[in-house]
Amino acid sequence: RQRDGKLRAIEVKYTDASNFTFNFSFALAIVIALGFIASLFYYAFQHKLWYGYPFIATVMSLVTYIAYGRDKFAAEANHRRTAESTLQFLALLGGWPGALIAQQQFRHKTRKLSFQFIFWIAVLANIACVAYAIVGLKGFLH
Repeated sequence: RQRDGKLRAIEVKYTDASNFTFNFSFALAIVIALGFIASLFYYAFQHKLWYGYPFIATVMSLVTYIAYGRDKFAAEANHRRTAESTLQFLALLGGWPGALIAQQQFRHKTRKLSFQFIFWIAVLANIACVAYAIVGLKGFLH
Protein backbone atom coordinates (compact mmCIF):
# COMPACT_ATOMS: atom_id res chain seq x y z
CA ARG A 1 0.00 0.00 0.00
CA GLN A 2 1.05 3.52 -0.68
CA ARG A 3 1.13 6.19 2.05
CA ASP A 4 -2.36 7.34 1.06
CA GLY A 5 -3.72 3.79 1.61
CA LYS A 6 -4.15 2.90 -2.03
CA LEU A 7 -2.90 -0.40 -3.41
CA ARG A 8 -0.03 -0.36 -5.84
CA ALA A 9 1.53 -2.97 -8.07
CA ILE A 10 4.98 -4.29 -7.26
CA GLU A 11 7.20 -6.52 -9.34
CA VAL A 12 5.31 -5.88 -12.56
CA LYS A 13 6.42 -8.14 -15.38
CA TYR A 14 5.72 -7.41 -19.00
CA THR A 15 4.94 -10.31 -21.26
CA ASP A 16 6.73 -10.62 -24.53
CA ALA A 17 4.22 -10.74 -27.38
CA SER A 18 6.72 -12.73 -29.44
CA ASN A 19 6.08 -15.72 -27.12
CA PHE A 20 2.61 -16.09 -28.61
CA THR A 21 2.39 -19.08 -30.91
CA PHE A 22 -0.41 -19.51 -33.38
CA ASN A 23 -1.58 -23.10 -33.64
CA PHE A 24 -2.41 -23.44 -37.33
CA SER A 25 -3.58 -27.06 -37.00
CA PHE A 26 -6.06 -26.16 -34.28
CA ALA A 27 -7.37 -23.14 -36.23
CA LEU A 28 -7.72 -25.25 -39.38
CA ALA A 29 -9.59 -27.95 -37.45
CA ILE A 30 -12.06 -25.36 -36.17
CA VAL A 31 -12.59 -23.90 -39.66
CA ILE A 32 -13.16 -27.34 -41.20
CA ALA A 33 -15.46 -28.54 -38.42
CA LEU A 34 -17.56 -25.39 -38.24
CA GLY A 35 -17.65 -25.13 -42.02
CA PHE A 36 -19.00 -28.65 -42.29
CA ILE A 37 -21.64 -28.10 -39.60
CA ALA A 38 -22.62 -24.79 -41.21
CA SER A 39 -22.99 -26.51 -44.59
CA LEU A 40 -25.30 -29.08 -42.99
CA PHE A 41 -27.52 -26.30 -41.69
CA TYR A 42 -27.42 -24.59 -45.10
CA TYR A 43 -28.57 -27.72 -46.93
CA ALA A 44 -31.21 -28.41 -44.29
CA PHE A 45 -32.62 -24.90 -44.72
CA GLN A 46 -32.58 -25.48 -48.50
CA HIS A 47 -34.69 -28.62 -47.87
CA LYS A 48 -32.01 -30.82 -49.42
CA LEU A 49 -31.14 -32.53 -46.15
CA TRP A 50 -33.31 -33.73 -43.29
CA TYR A 51 -33.63 -30.78 -40.90
CA GLY A 52 -32.71 -32.84 -37.85
CA TYR A 53 -29.37 -34.04 -39.15
CA PRO A 54 -27.40 -30.82 -38.49
CA PHE A 55 -28.59 -30.91 -34.88
CA ILE A 56 -27.69 -34.58 -34.52
CA ALA A 57 -24.25 -33.95 -36.03
CA THR A 58 -23.70 -31.03 -33.65
CA VAL A 59 -24.67 -33.13 -30.62
CA MET A 60 -22.55 -36.05 -31.85
CA SER A 61 -19.61 -33.67 -32.28
CA LEU A 62 -20.00 -32.45 -28.71
CA VAL A 63 -20.28 -36.01 -27.38
CA THR A 64 -17.20 -37.06 -29.36
CA TYR A 65 -15.25 -33.99 -28.23
CA ILE A 66 -16.03 -34.87 -24.60
CA ALA A 67 -15.09 -38.52 -25.18
CA TYR A 68 -11.69 -37.47 -26.55
CA GLY A 69 -11.14 -35.10 -23.63
CA ARG A 70 -12.03 -37.79 -21.10
CA ASP A 71 -9.76 -40.28 -22.83
CA LYS A 72 -6.84 -37.84 -22.88
CA PHE A 73 -7.17 -37.09 -19.19
CA ALA A 74 -7.65 -40.80 -18.39
CA ALA A 75 -4.44 -41.55 -20.30
CA GLU A 76 -2.52 -38.96 -18.31
CA ALA A 77 -3.91 -40.23 -14.99
CA ASN A 78 -3.52 -43.94 -15.81
CA HIS A 79 -7.26 -44.53 -15.54
CA ARG A 80 -9.56 -46.66 -17.65
CA ARG A 81 -9.43 -45.49 -21.29
CA THR A 82 -12.09 -45.16 -23.96
CA ALA A 83 -11.70 -47.84 -26.60
CA GLU A 84 -10.33 -46.58 -29.91
CA SER A 85 -13.18 -48.35 -31.67
CA THR A 86 -15.64 -46.26 -29.65
CA LEU A 87 -13.91 -43.03 -30.65
CA GLN A 88 -13.90 -44.14 -34.29
CA PHE A 89 -17.56 -45.16 -34.19
CA LEU A 90 -18.56 -41.78 -32.73
CA ALA A 91 -16.66 -40.08 -35.54
CA LEU A 92 -18.38 -42.25 -38.15
CA LEU A 93 -21.80 -41.42 -36.70
CA GLY A 94 -21.23 -37.74 -37.42
CA GLY A 95 -19.04 -36.71 -34.51
CA TRP A 96 -15.90 -36.29 -36.59
CA PRO A 97 -15.95 -32.45 -36.45
CA GLY A 98 -15.76 -32.63 -32.65
CA ALA A 99 -13.10 -35.32 -32.89
CA LEU A 100 -11.03 -33.20 -35.25
CA ILE A 101 -11.09 -30.23 -32.88
CA ALA A 102 -10.39 -32.42 -29.85
CA GLN A 103 -7.44 -34.12 -31.52
CA GLN A 104 -5.80 -30.76 -32.11
CA GLN A 105 -6.77 -29.09 -28.85
CA PHE A 106 -5.78 -32.00 -26.61
CA ARG A 107 -2.98 -33.22 -28.94
CA HIS A 108 -4.57 -36.65 -28.63
CA LYS A 109 -4.43 -39.48 -31.16
CA THR A 110 -2.65 -37.27 -33.68
CA ARG A 111 0.54 -39.29 -34.05
CA LYS A 112 -0.84 -42.81 -34.15
CA LEU A 113 -0.95 -43.43 -37.91
CA SER A 114 -3.20 -46.50 -37.75
CA PHE A 115 -5.77 -44.51 -35.77
CA GLN A 116 -5.53 -41.53 -38.12
CA PHE A 117 -5.95 -43.75 -41.18
CA ILE A 118 -9.18 -45.26 -39.85
CA PHE A 119 -10.35 -41.86 -38.60
CA TRP A 120 -10.03 -40.27 -42.05
CA ILE A 121 -11.79 -43.23 -43.66
CA ALA A 122 -14.64 -42.64 -41.19
CA VAL A 123 -14.65 -38.92 -42.05
CA LEU A 124 -14.79 -39.64 -45.79
CA ALA A 125 -17.53 -42.25 -45.29
CA ASN A 126 -19.60 -39.79 -43.28
CA ILE A 127 -19.14 -37.03 -45.84
CA ALA A 128 -20.05 -39.46 -48.65
CA CYS A 129 -23.26 -40.43 -46.84
CA VAL A 130 -24.17 -36.78 -46.33
CA ALA A 131 -23.40 -35.98 -49.97
CA TYR A 132 -25.54 -38.91 -51.07
CA ALA A 133 -28.39 -37.66 -48.87
CA ILE A 134 -28.09 -34.20 -50.43
CA VAL A 135 -27.76 -35.01 -54.13
CA GLY A 136 -28.96 -38.62 -54.28
CA LEU A 137 -27.78 -41.28 -56.68
CA LYS A 138 -28.84 -39.30 -59.76
CA GLY A 139 -26.55 -36.42 -58.74
CA PHE A 140 -23.57 -38.77 -58.53
CA LEU A 141 -24.23 -40.31 -61.94
CA HIS A 142 -24.51 -37.02 -63.83
